[in-house]
Amino acid sequence: MIKDLKKITLKLKKGRTEYFDEFYDATKKGVYFTVRSIVKDYSLAQDVMQDVYCAFLDKIDGIDADKNVYAYLITAARNKALNALKKDSKLVPLEYCENAESFEPESFSPLLDFARANLPPDDWRILKLTVVDGYNRADTAKLLNRPVSTVSRRYNAILKKVEKMYKAVYDEKV
Repeated sequence: MIKDLKKITLKLKKGRTEYFDEFYDATKKGVYFTVRSIVKDYSLAQDVMQDVYCAFLDKIDGIDADKNVYAYLITAARNKALNALKKDSKLVPLEYCENAESFEPESFSPLLDFARANLPPDDWRILKLTVVDGYNRADTAKLLNRPVSTVSRRYNAILKKVEKMYKAVYDEKV
């Protein structure tokens, strides 16, 4: 099998995409079971598999066909599955985010409680999504249906406000 994969990979590197089906058929079971052992959701596993093969084809020029291509593909599948699982566990369904204020705890920390009380609602929502909930700015922008640049600019301004609040809450110099 490894010799066959080497030949097929060399053909793919030459741009002969008609050999991809053969490559896929030879590797799909191993990739699928690697992904599925990590990602339990069938549709997410299918998405990860597609990502694995797309990334493989994107990087085909840099892949050394003399090395174990199958091991490379399995490692890529494992890494992409772990990344998808990590990303999937961070995301909250949008229906929960739309009513996120109703799920907030009564108290976070003295500084965050002060910020929640004193920031405009839009600024608090950006701060909560990024700092408390752990979303990156791109995901926050998607959730709020705003450009990433706007969210980043507002986030930086919010951090300056929170720095001043830190002084007020903890009565210290920053």
